[in-house]
Amino acid sequence: MGTPENVLPFPRGRTACDGFVTPTAALYSQLMGQVYEVHDTVHGTGQKVKLRAMKLEADITVARKFFKPGTTALDFGRTIAALNNSAGGVAWALDDAYTVGDTLLANDVVYFIDKGPVYLRTETSSVSLAQGGGVVSDGSGLVDGAAPAAGNVVLGRIDEACTTTNTLVVVHIDMMVGGEGT
Repeated sequence: MGTPENVLPFPRGRTACDGFVTPTAALYSQLMGQVYEVHDTVHGTGQKVKLRAMKLEADITVARKFFKPGTTALDFGRTIAALNNSAGGVAWALDDAYTVGDTLLANDVVYFIDKGPVYLRTETSSVSLAQGGGVVSDGSGLVDGAAPAAGNVVLGRIDEACTTTNTLVVVHIDMMVGGEGT
């Protein structure tokens, strides 16, 4: 993988098309999968975050959840299909700069977090997560409330211990570390 760029092609919280043109499959395809390293202006941590520009295969509604990658050959890390529905699998979190409830259009390019803090919602049944513990997605795109099981892909680490269901938590995503649960 090359060195991340440090100048964004469009602002955080916006899309490549940004309502000025209708997104098409070919439009802005040169941005797909590109990683940009910028200062965290959303959480004020002073850290750098890595944003991955990814094309949406379908319309999505902005939510503090995990999204699953597209499955077309050679598009891994370049496209997002929908909310994640594969518990313990590979998934990306949408950048917090987007407004919850907004609709992002199919074929547009948006930012997902490769490395850095992001707010994600915990599952609705039971949560028992230790500070610094590994985080995986459940089958609804939420933070799974249990420690990662063997074979689960660890997507990040929780910032603070949490035992509350259906609440926002800060997860420090690091897509290059990954690893499996125990």
